[in-house]
Amino acid sequence: MIFETPEGVLAWLAQRPTWIIASLLFGLGILFTLGGVLLTNAYLTPQRLIANNAVASFKFAFVAEIFAGLMAFLLVGAGDRHFTANSQVFSEVAMLDGLRVVVDVMPEVERRPFEQALSEYALAVAGSEWESMSRGEESPFAAHAFEAMLAQWFALAPSTPQENSAVLLGNQMIAVAAEARVARLNNNVSQAVASLSWFTLLGLAAATIAFNWFFGTGSLRSQLGMALVLSVGIMTCTVLAFLLSFPFAGERAIDPAPFMALAT
Repeated sequence: MIFETPEGVLAWLAQRPTWIIASLLFGLGILFTLGGVLLTNAYLTPQRLIANNAVASFKFAFVAEIFAGLMAFLLVGAGDRHFTANSQVFSEVAMLDGLRVVVDVMPEVERRPFEQALSEYALAVAGSEWESMSRGEESPFAAHAFEAMLAQWFALAPSTPQENSAVLLGNQMIAVAAEARVARLNNNVSQAVASLSWFTLLGLAAATIAFNWFFGTGSLRSQLGMALVLSVGIMTCTVLAFLLSFPFAGERAIDPAPFMALAT
């Protein structure tokens, strides 16, 4: 079941439309913020809350700094992860497209099976594998297609110096393509550490918001307003980092168009 693990929960949420993700996180954050402020004001007098300000402000600053540091780490890491995943896609496609050019020197009877296997692999990635990666999984069908393409490449039998040079160059290119494929899959599938970081961040966000419940201003409206601004700021950064953390899921997913073009 998809909800049996934290990774499954995050992967499921990442596949939802952007407006649903934003509405859910903003809604929960604002509800948690305003509900807590109203609850503490219902049980504690403004005078008691104001008396907490001096001590609570130091504790709040400590928790807020930890939250800000982790948020900066995740936000920068998420942006880098998205950029890296996009680069890996184009690197793999560029090498495979180069192989198609290099193999042109081979006789047609040897060239055609490889070109067919390459097209089938590109279609498998754009279809089966892209869908699997949106769930944080690998595609056995695409893996089999990649192995079949490799088998066709290594079945080539160069017989002239020109063909030998082409195959040697192609070996280097296919090694780079394989490395880019592995990096792309590892970037997408290995989410255990990222999930731990996300739940830690959400816990710190809740603690940062909750500290605001116990400040007093003498005016409930002003306290609600400050709490709302704090919550919106925290949730804005959280939503942005979350949207960038899953490069192959949802409406922000990297486009498989390069692989579709390679298949034609």
